[in-house]
Amino acid sequence: MTNKSVIDDKTKYVSIAFLFLLCLDYWICEPIGVDMPFHMLRIGELGKEIARDITFPVYMFKDVYYGYGYPIPIFYCATFLYPFALLVSLGLSEIIAYKIMVVTLLWTTFLCAYFCSRAWYKDKDFSFVVAFLYAAQPYFLMDLFVKASIGEAFAFLFIPLIILGYCFIMKSDQNIKGIIILACGMAGLVCSHVISTVLVTIALTVWFIVDFIKSDQKVKVLVSIVLSAILCVCISAGYILPMIEQLLNDRYYAQTSAKLSSIPQNVLGIFIPMHAAKALSMVTGIDVPMSEVGGAIIPVALVLIYMFAKGKIKELKRTDKILIAIYCGIVVSMTIRFVWIPLESIFGFMQFTWRIYLIAAVIGTALFILLTQREYNCKFTRVQVLITIFSGIYVLAVCFGYFGAKRLSYATGKQSNIEYSSETGDILYISQKIDPYSIKDIERAVTSDDDNVEFTYEVNEASEVVSINIEQNNLEKEVHFEVPFLFYKGYEAYFKDSNEKLEVSQGSNALVEITVPAGNTGEIEVKYTGTKLQKMSLYFSMVTMLIVVIAYYLFCVRDEKRRKM
Repeated sequence: MTNKSVIDDKTKYVSIAFLFLLCLDYWICEPIGVDMPFHMLRIGELGKEIARDITFPVYMFKDVYYGYGYPIPIFYCATFLYPFALLVSLGLSEIIAYKIMVVTLLWTTFLCAYFCSRAWYKDKDFSFVVAFLYAAQPYFLMDLFVKASIGEAFAFLFIPLIILGYCFIMKSDQNIKGIIILACGMAGLVCSHVISTVLVTIALTVWFIVDFIKSDQKVKVLVSIVLSAILCVCISAGYILPMIEQLLNDRYYAQTSAKLSSIPQNVLGIFIPMHAAKALSMVTGIDVPMSEVGGAIIPVALVLIYMFAKGKIKELKRTDKILIAIYCGIVVSMTIRFVWIPLESIFGFMQFTWRIYLIAAVIGTALFILLTQREYNCKFTRVQVLITIFSGIYVLAVCFGYFGAKRLSYATGKQSNIEYSSETGDILYISQKIDPYSIKDIERAVTSDDDNVEFTYEVNEASEVVSINIEQNNLEKEVHFEVPFLFYKGYEAYFKDSNEKLEVSQGSNALVEITVPAGNTGEIEVKYTGTKLQKMSLYFSMVTMLIVVIAYYLFCVRDEKRRKM
């Protein structure tokens, strides 16, 4: 770039110290994020299933929903949770494993942004600034610590890869590298958070159309993008195909669009951190508006105020103004009802208008990066870093303070703020044929549609296998047994002695139903073993990923040899 320095050592140390202190405060205060119980359950149950069967991958959480089973990993990809679930399987508590995951995610996001920036800019100091501005932005910190939106937080990890891969394709001669990096980044995003994937894909498509119109190599870039998309699908097939298989099997509570026009964000609420709004409501007795993005817009607002005060606002380039306009457009749109009325059929999948702020957060960081690159001096960088740190403290202070005080109030000083539970309030992927809130009241029993069949049964709570012993069956017609499992594809029933498989289907109330031919007796076992598509797609994804890694390594070796020639 230039011989000038973009950041001094003192600012570097302050930046790193902030991230370390953030992790330390998080560990001590142990704030309970909105979705923390659910994601802690994902890690805990995954670890429990690994310890129970020593199988990989896990598709069914057998203990969830009072033993009726819930295939959370099929719908919420668990690929990146396995390292932390493994800790649980080895005896570590679910809470500690979850906290390790959060801290790890913060630092891996920082490192990913750093190495992606360095691969593009070839500047260590500038890449450090980029990584800090990206990983310390308040919205990402809110995802990690306040909302515990772990899926969206993982999305932040892969967005730098997506941007790097895209830039390699569109703006450099490293086309093949770009195809691979973009595909891997998008596959990681797919396996992190489906809603974020759709939003990022829409944003990336708009960016591509703008660049494509200006490109003088239209065929080359179009082919590259298509190849990258195909490669992404191949890498993530192990998650995509089993999920589609289940979604086509039944209609679930998730398959409905939210009415976004009825749930806009409050204008005042987007400036006030969530827990600060709660505290103000309690202290004043006034209903202070709350927003899931409360305080996230502060860094962009402060930087623009600083530039205006310093007379630098006139120096903004066309690209800067476009980014500011898009950012403001997204933020304002979240607060206006009528904007979403014609868009609900398209964006209803988001469930909440605040989700679109993910794109605004990335655009805001991109604006910071462009401004830092243009100014390229320690003073301006110091201002950016201090604004980012202040914004992080602003959105986290009340949250950390509340839970920290709560934890210190315990007599032992060691008790956790949260207790682990194998149950969840999540109903999104429960069949609409059953009331999910009544499951806890249903007795876990095996029933038959004919009282003339004599049988006994056992529900093994340890292995979650149901055994049915048919002692007498003189019927000349087939008999149906209803088994206490919520039906999902992948359940198997067979006679234990002969291994003869029986037909498994969904009963009228969404439970597993097995069909036994006329006159058959003997012991039957019913358990979840998975589907052929699950196994085939997993092998396909793993082989594809192995080929991609080898190919990328070979291309890197080739490029290195060319540089030395």
